[in-house]
Amino acid sequence: MKLRGAIVDLDGTIIDSMGMWKDLGKRYLEGMGIRPEEGLSEILAPFGIDEACAYLRNKYDLPQDDRKIREGILSLIEGGYRSTLQLKPHAAEFLEGLQANGIKAVAATATDRALAEAALERLGVLDLFSGLITEREAGATKREPEIFLKALNMLGTQAEETAVFEDALHALRTAKNSGFITVAVKDEASHGELKEIVRIADVYLETLADWRY
Repeated sequence: MKLRGAIVDLDGTIIDSMGMWKDLGKRYLEGMGIRPEEGLSEILAPFGIDEACAYLRNKYDLPQDDRKIREGILSLIEGGYRSTLQLKPHAAEFLEGLQANGIKAVAATATDRALAEAALERLGVLDLFSGLITEREAGATKREPEIFLKALNMLGTQAEETAVFEDALHALRTAKNSGFITVAVKDEASHGELKEIVRIADVYLETLADWRY
């Protein structure tokens, strides 16, 4: 069946940003003089930002509410999205190729909408997407299918003719179980889960230049 739609993750898939996210919870706590537990980054890795805020508040008995914690975390990464983060190699050409082949693309991301749109616009690729949806807007993280199903509705395509491009194992697993074509994109942040990522994905890409229509 001809591919008609693409749901494209941002962080770690087309934006080289996972290094900035990796120790974000640790940096936030240390900024308040709190010593984080061992392995905190791995614990928070599959969480959406709202889940991460709730975890930090409960685990460390923080006096701030989740909204204040979220604002503090976003303040640590805002400069990256607005000023310094770059696309991963071949990402622009990949997105241009989707458009040239008549394949609509929707971005599906855990990142705050304002920051995601700021980065995509600065990097010159925002107009290559027909839409964008965040985990917060979907009301669930990528461990649940809602964000992919809402993106699918935006595309107006069927799951079996729509590819989900992702770097994270939990997101690929959800997309696979929801009937999508799954395309894994290599990112160093997911190296520890590489064997299972390759097993689950219908296609595994070392770089976005390897995608073939």
